[in-house]
Amino acid sequence: KDAIFAETAKVLTAGGTFALFDVMQMTPDAELPFPFPWAEKAEQSFTAAPEIYEAAAKASGFSQIAKRNRKDFALDFFDRAFAAVEAAGKPSPLGIHLLMRETALQKLKNYVAAVEQGLLAPVEMIFRAPA
Repeated sequence: KDAIFAETAKVLTAGGTFALFDVMQMTPDAELPFPFPWAEKAEQSFTAAPEIYEAAAKASGFSQIAKRNRKDFALDFFDRAFAAVEAAGKPSPLGIHLLMRETALQKLKNYVAAVEQGLLAPVEMIFRAPA
């Protein structure tokens, strides 16, 4: 996370805006139920707490403008997506599930369960670059 902010600070116009949207670990010590869409097992996953992002941003001179937990948005999205698949009787012929192969459904269900339990959350953060 340090590298993301350090490199962004180098290339972003002074006073520019940097928006970040990532899945973050809301309970850093909790054991997560792998697999997820981005990782089959724990050693492949690099989720971090929002505070890690905030510390990296501060170390690179960024100031935080906004932070929004998008848990409700994600849960609503997946409720609708799962309902659409159920209504159709099968997944869409094209979609991100193709990249996740045969474990797509399990990965998505694990993600939704982790968000519901407060272990993970998609978080939106907006920062101002150093002037």
